[in-house]
Amino acid sequence: MQLEHIDRDIRHLAIMAETACEGIAITDARGVVQYANTVFAAMHGYASATVLTGVGIEMFHSYEQMQSDVLPLMDEVKCRGAISGPIEHIGYDGTVFPTTTKIVPLRNTAGEAEGFIFLIVDLSKQTHDEELLLGQNRQLSRFNEQLHHRIAEKNQVVEQLTQEQDQLSRKLEQQQVQLTDIYPTILDILGIDWDREQVQGYSLLRDRNRREMTFAIAEMAIWYGSVERLRGNPEFDSIVYNRRLKTIRTEEFKYIWASDGRDELYNIRQDPDELNNLIETEPEKAIELRTMLKEWLNSFEPYRPGSARLLRD
Repeated sequence: MQLEHIDRDIRHLAIMAETACEGIAITDARGVVQYANTVFAAMHGYASATVLTGVGIEMFHSYEQMQSDVLPLMDEVKCRGAISGPIEHIGYDGTVFPTTTKIVPLRNTAGEAEGFIFLIVDLSKQTHDEELLLGQNRQLSRFNEQLHHRIAEKNQVVEQLTQEQDQLSRKLEQQQVQLTDIYPTILDILGIDWDREQVQGYSLLRDRNRREMTFAIAEMAIWYGSVERLRGNPEFDSIVYNRRLKTIRTEEFKYIWASDGRDELYNIRQDPDELNNLIETEPEKAIELRTMLKEWLNSFEPYRPGSARLLRD
């Protein structure tokens, strides 16, 4: 009956060894393999564990490693008990792979070590994953450095643009501006030289003393096409747009000359929405601004032959 129990226990242990995740090898005191499970055989490149029975553990290690690591550890295990640590193994094809190996002594009833159990975990995949992760970390580190460099360059560009914008804002002081000033201003922004004699307007970026005009001029031609398309709308007053307009504006007043005789004058400082037409109540101011407008318009060559009289008398 006792032999049956022993046989049963041996079978159970064999099943446990075969289903374990670790490689398991049992040797005698000299290191000769008495048993190896399938995992142990596979990780060393052998198709069957039975071929390993009777071989020495030096088959799985280099001579130098046996002398410096394995044999000293086996002697230490005999005295101290189980020891675990990293030990490299050599496969059937000569490939060296890292493992964590635990060596447990098999003792007899007298406490003497009669053999060893080797429990081995193959770290090849873990090492490969760690190396891959390390490589990815290096790549991410390089990318991070490049990203920081690009961000720094971008911040430098933004800072430079901000400084240029501040400089431009300081140069663009509040003043009377007209459409003819846009062209020379753009030329100055682009750094293009231009001839003052050939340009009517003034650059807004140049010294304010060169901005000689204290007024601004605007003109509006008749909207022939647009007016014709809107004539069919009964709510649209085409008369308002079916005329030419010429305007002069100072800091305080705005005078509008109209080709149909319906001139307008507004105190834009007090009436910014231009709701109160002062053309009848302040005729002197209207005449003054009209004269300034006429003199400025007549200071240029007429655009078309025969159109030198730019305002009606």
